[in-house]
Formats: sequence, structure tokens, C-alpha cells
Amino acid sequence: MRLLKRIATIGATLLVVTAGAATASYADPDDPDYIPPYYESEIEGSYARFIRLGDKFEACDTAYDWQLAYVQYQYVRIDGSVQTGKHYVPSDAGDCQTWDHNFGEKRYVWFRACVDEPLTASDPCAPWRQGLA
Repeated sequence: MRLLKRIATIGATLLVVTAGAATASYADPDDPDYIPPYYESEIEGSYARFIRLGDKFEACDTAYDWQLAYVQYQYVRIDGSVQTGKHYVPSDAGDCQTWDHNFGEKRYVWFRACVDEPLTASDPCAPWRQGLA
């Protein structure tokens, strides 16, 4: 009986040590080789992010202002041509939409959150953000 208790105690100790070691190896944002899982951009009325895994853009309308939120993006293909586009959130505050893309691995994507203001010459947008696909 004592042998079984000792084996159980040793097994439990190994489990705790192994679990502790596994949690210690999490991604550290201060590590120079760290690549975040997503990148964010925000301006009043619009929130956008680029999600690395799956090459997805998500945009959310964050204000009840009757103006459409959207994400604007640019991507330079391997052949040097530039892919640009906008994805609009079709409804008002609280709604989010996601769009899938297939960018080249470890290639840069630039994007920003914007608000469509039809009565102005240019829409207000957050500064461009760079993300890694």
C-alpha cells in the first residue's frame, strides 16, 4: 500500500513539474522573435484587426452613427503587383464581419480601420498598420 502511495505521489509531482514547464514556454511579447497572433487598428467608430493564422481581416462598427465601418488593406504580391481593397461592415454598432484571404507566408500586409463618411472628401482612417501573414 505504501508503495502505491509513493508511486502516486511521484506521478503527481511529475505531472505538476511537467505542466509548469509547459506553461513557462509560452510566447513572450518581449522576445525579438515573437510574432503576434493578430494586429489591431482602431479609430472612433471602427475597429479592425488582421489575424495571421488564416489570413483574415475582421472589422467592427463601434458607433451608432449611421456610418459604415470598414477595413482598408494593401498587399504587395511576389510579382510586385499591389493588391488593394476594402471590406465594409454592412450594419451598425456592435456588428463585426470577417473576410478570408490567402496571402503569401511571411509576407507583409498593411491595413487600417476607417469610417465611411459620404459627405466628406476623404474618410477618416487610423494610421496604417503592418501585419505579417
